[in-house]
Amino acid sequence: MQVLIMKAPLQDSSFTLDVTGIAGFFGGDEAISAMASVHMYRGRQWLGWYNSPGSYTVAKKYGRLAKSRFWDGLFPGGNDDPANLLDLDGKRGPRYWGLLSGTILSKTSHVGYVFAQYCRDYAPPPAQLYRKDPSRSANPMRVITAELPGIHDPTNLPVKLDTRFFEADPRLPTSISVYFIALIPIVFSIGASIVCALFEDWYAFSMIMLGVICNGICCYIIGSGSFVYQRPRPSPHSPPADGIVFDDDQIILLKGSEDAVNSILKAKFRLKYSSQDHNDIGVASIALTIQFLLQLFLIPQGGLLGQLLFLATLIVSWLYNAYLSSMDRLRMQQQMMLRTFEPSHIPLRTFDLKNRTAGTVFIMLTALPPHILLKPRQHEHDLPMTILDDLLPNNTLVWSKWKSFVRRQLEALRANPHDLQQWQRGYPLGVEAAQLRRLFVAELADYELVDSRPDERALLETLLKDAREGYERFLEFYDIPVLGHSPSKT
Repeated sequence: MQVLIMKAPLQDSSFTLDVTGIAGFFGGDEAISAMASVHMYRGRQWLGWYNSPGSYTVAKKYGRLAKSRFWDGLFPGGNDDPANLLDLDGKRGPRYWGLLSGTILSKTSHVGYVFAQYCRDYAPPPAQLYRKDPSRSANPMRVITAELPGIHDPTNLPVKLDTRFFEADPRLPTSISVYFIALIPIVFSIGASIVCALFEDWYAFSMIMLGVICNGICCYIIGSGSFVYQRPRPSPHSPPADGIVFDDDQIILLKGSEDAVNSILKAKFRLKYSSQDHNDIGVASIALTIQFLLQLFLIPQGGLLGQLLFLATLIVSWLYNAYLSSMDRLRMQQQMMLRTFEPSHIPLRTFDLKNRTAGTVFIMLTALPPHILLKPRQHEHDLPMTILDDLLPNNTLVWSKWKSFVRRQLEALRANPHDLQQWQRGYPLGVEAAQLRRLFVAELADYELVDSRPDERALLETLLKDAREGYERFLEFYDIPVLGHSPSKT
C-alpha cells in the first residue's frame, strides 16, 4: 500500500524569506500598548494566546517590574510602580481649594487629572454666549460646575475593607465583541501552526507555538494583578467638600460630600500582585527574550511556506495589537472613575464669561452652598470676599472701590428673605426673584472716585459691568430669569 505524502507548496523554491529582523522588534510599541489595557476589562488576561510581535521590546519594558539585583542586571532602568508602567497612574492633577474644609492641594492625584480631562471633553456648551468687547484684550474664562452624586453602594461593587482606604474593583465589563475580535489572532496563530505541522515544517510550527505560549503566559501573569480603585476614608464628621479646581484655562466648581470629592481628587488606580518582588513577571520576561532568540536563529531553518505563515501570524497579531492600542485608555479610565458614583454620571454645566473679573464674581457667588452664601454663621461671613481677594488680589484705588461695591451688593443679597429649600431646588419665586434681579446694578456717578483720572473712571465703569455679568450668570445657575436683560447680549 502506497502512502500519500503531501508536498509542501514552494518547497522547491530557492527564495528564502528572512524575517529574523522583525521577529522581536516589529510591532513592539503596539504590543506594549495592547498589554496596558489588560487590566481594564474583566477576563482580558485570558486572551493573549497568539504569536505577538515585539517580544523583546515587551520583555525589556515589563522586566523592569521585577525587583532584585539579578533582575535589575537583566532588565536595567529602575523598578517602576506597576500602575505607572501601565499608564494607570503618574499624571499630575490640578490644584484644589476646599472652601469649607480649608484643604489646599497644590496637586491632586492621577484620577484628578482624569476628572479634569473628563470635564474638558464632556462638559456641554454654555447655554448663554458672551459677546466679546473689541475694546478689551482680556481672555474669557470658562467655569464648569460639577454636582457629584452619591457614592456607589459597596454591596454592588466588589470591595476590600481597609481601615485607611476604601478599595473597589473598577474594571469594565467585557462585551461579546471583544472576545470575538480576540479570537481572530488566536485562531489564526494556532491554525498556521497546524498547517506547518501538516507539511512537517517543525521549525515554523515550534516557533509559532512558542510565541503563542510565551505571549499567553506573559499576558496572564501581567493581567493577574489585583486592579483596585483606592480612595481614602473620610472622617464621618467632615464638612461638605465644595471647592475650586484650577485647571489651566478652565475652573471647575466641585459640589459634593467629602467622600465624593475624595473619590476624584485623592483616589488612585492601584495594581497589586501577590508577589512583592514580581519574580513571576521577571520569569515571563525571560521567556519572551528566549522566544526572541530562538525565533531569530530557527525561523531561517524552516521552509518558505513556514516562514510566510510565521510572518502572516505576526501581521495579524500586529493588527490586533494596533486595534487594542487605538482604544482611548483615558476615556476607559474616565468610565472606571464614573463607576464609583450612583448613578454613573456627573452632571456638568458650562458658563463662559468674557473675562476673569466677571468669572470671579460668578465663582464667589456660586461656589458656596446657598445656606453659607445667604445665611452664613459668623466665621463664614467673609468667605465670599476671601474667594474674591484670592482670585483677584488687585488692591489699587479703583479695585478697592469696586470690591466695596461687590461687598455692599453681597450684603444686599443676604438682606432679602430667602427660603433655602427653594434655592436648593433652583427656583426662588415671586417678589424675591424680582428683588434679586435689581442687585449688582450701579451707575458710575454713584461710585465716583475723588481726584481720579479719566482712565480710572473708565476702568471702574468696566468693572461694574463685569460684576453685573458675573451676577447674571449666578442667577442663570439657579434658573432665575433676568427680565429686561438677556445675558447673550452682554
